Amino acid sequence: MGVPLLIHQMGKVGSTSLLDQLDGSPGYDTLHTHHLDDETLDSVERDYLSRGKRLPDHLVRSRIAKAGLLAAGRPLTIVTAVREPIARNVSAFFQNMDLYDTRFSTDPDEYVAGLIARFLESYPHQVPLEWFDRQVKGPLGIDVYRHPFPHEAGWQVVEENGHRMLILRAETPDAVKVEAVNDFLGTRLSVMPRANAASDKYGELYASFLDLLRLPDDYVDRLLGSTYARHFYSAAEIETFRARWRTVSS
Repeated sequence: MGVPLLIHQMGKVGSTSLLDQLDGSPGYDTLHTHHLDDETLDSVERDYLSRGKRLPDHLVRSRIAKAGLLAAGRPLTIVTAVREPIARNVSAFFQNMDLYDTRFSTDPDEYVAGLIARFLESYPHQVPLEWFDRQVKGPLGIDVYRHPFPHEAGWQVVEENGHRMLILRAETPDAVKVEAVNDFLGTRLSVMPRANAASDKYGELYASFLDLLRLPDDYVDRLLGSTYARHFYSAAEIETFRARWRTVSS
């Protein structure tokens, strides 16, 4: 058996191609998870079942991780990632669009307008803002906010509660992220084409969504002014994000 490696991250943080390479890496037994908090796991499972949908594989893997690795109290090697929260939420909404999409109009513009309304009204926008408290600090005893994040480097290794965790920022160049992972794990990963991007999967629909999206100022301020955003991004980077979403929403 290899060393347990937990790839534990919120959905749609832009590291799928890189971290998928870790499956089968010599010396490691990898397990991909999104949730480790019991309350969240129960809530997500109820939501899927109430809609008559099959439970996604990541929920099953999370239960396995809790029953095995976490219950045993073993020191863990963990890789996680972060992404600017508004872009992450838009991408995650499209990834789970079947939970919100009921084909409420055959008119393309009306259809996109309906999707935008459902995004603003129904999507759980607080997920990235709460994720590290709910899914890392609680279950793993790691408080990432106690460790200043090096914005220029774009990645960080945190050691706490017996665990070692590598944090990658989605916006960091892929070559830098690959080097960080290889240094952290002693692997030989390489830069791979990006996979599972919403813009690739949904094409014109995704572009139309962004073109018509109008975000309330208080929404932009709440997400970009959050502890999460201010921890992982510099003030200058946040202003760049703010300008981007103001342009989209103007």
